[in-house]
Amino acid sequence: MLYAVDALIIPVKLDCDSVDDIARVRAMVDEMDEEDQPEILGLVLTRTNPNTVNYKEQKSRVEALGLTILAEISNREGVNAESEIFQAYAELAKLMGSEVYND
Repeated sequence: MLYAVDALIIPVKLDCDSVDDIARVRAMVDEMDEEDQPEILGLVLTRTNPNTVNYKEQKSRVEALGLTILAEISNREGVNAESEIFQAYAELAKLMGSEVYND
């Protein structure tokens, strides 16, 4: 599956299982022949809530992995939630587009 990509962006919900999955993805990449390995561009933290203890604990675990955190998409609720989430991802897409086209 990873042989068809040049680069990866890993979305991560800040819970124990998802943070553990980052190591699994890295292991899959490491098992590939070096010339086939995609570059891990970084992580997108999703459904974040910086006001919780879990956020702080899991974000510390993520930071310890040494991968770039490209963006944090806050957990949104309410009438404007959909448009706020769309805007957050649009900003990420713009950032990644400029990265890809500048290489």
